[in-house]
Amino acid sequence: MASVFVPKTVFVTPKALEYPDTSRILDAFRRAGSVIVRGSPRLPRNLTAAARYARAKTIVVLGVDKKPSFLTCRPSADYQLNLVKGCPGMCEYCYLQTTMGPSPYIRINVNVEEILEKAGEICRRKSGAVTFEGSSVSDPVPVERYTKAISRAIAFFAEVPNGYLRVVTKFTDISSFLGLDHRRKTRMRYSLEAEEFHREFERGTQPLEERLEAARTLAEDGYPIGFLIAPVFLERGLGPYERLLTMIKEAFPSGLREDTTLEFVTHRFTERAKSQILARRPDSRLPMKENDRLFKMGQFGYGKYVYPAEKLAQAKDSMMELVNRILPGVRVEYFV
Repeated sequence: MASVFVPKTVFVTPKALEYPDTSRILDAFRRAGSVIVRGSPRLPRNLTAAARYARAKTIVVLGVDKKPSFLTCRPSADYQLNLVKGCPGMCEYCYLQTTMGPSPYIRINVNVEEILEKAGEICRRKSGAVTFEGSSVSDPVPVERYTKAISRAIAFFAEVPNGYLRVVTKFTDISSFLGLDHRRKTRMRYSLEAEEFHREFERGTQPLEERLEAARTLAEDGYPIGFLIAPVFLERGLGPYERLLTMIKEAFPSGLREDTTLEFVTHRFTERAKSQILARRPDSRLPMKENDRLFKMGQFGYGKYVYPAEKLAQAKDSMMELVNRILPGVRVEYFV
């Protein structure tokens, strides 16, 4: 059975109350047992970094994004589609450690129609296929049963000739997506980590076996599916990922469709992320030694520590050999 996320407290901003969807969303949270509060959250100043982080993960904020930015989202997609920001999971390595600060509340934009209409305008200006990533700064699936935001995006892009949606998740509450007329315009992907790293660094997420079962259910419902293997840690070799690829194969005894995809993102970290992680978990075993990495400027103007180019190239070649042997025919979209 899928695990259901129920936030302890849901804050609703004055702007959000101006939108008709807000009442429906609040009713859904209220029925689930969440406490509804008007205004914005403010946590006590005397909380430790770890306590503040944990408390924030139980809080949802309903707001409005009047000026959606649709930033580039390479290599995953052309643009970000930010209907939700944040995630109830507490993965130690998460890249949102950099961007969401000390209080990573889960923020829901209630003006879904306005955001989708602006995405449609982008598509109308383009002649070729345009892809939007629905999980660029979030995992929207845990709050989908309340918002129906991704379901509406799936229906929207089904009607846009050159528009496509991509969603990636670690959660299994997918009933809202089943039976929709998606027209295979939305690719549903599951984020997976090698089992030993999953046990050590992924907290508050669903077990790998349950994610694979959910992926199989989505495939049976006609969705194009894929798997995001991230982050790939190179310190212990690729043995853990060979076992993970085998686990994917065994979860689909009838075989994967030819249009199944794989994406690989190697571990990287920023100075700010390292600081946040160590404040929350001083005993963290994440590999974050700057001397072992190459400093590289990212697309959003801040630097990050990545694996050296030669080590990365060797790992890519070896990983491609594993994929060709274990999951032949599956398309690797990128290895970065």
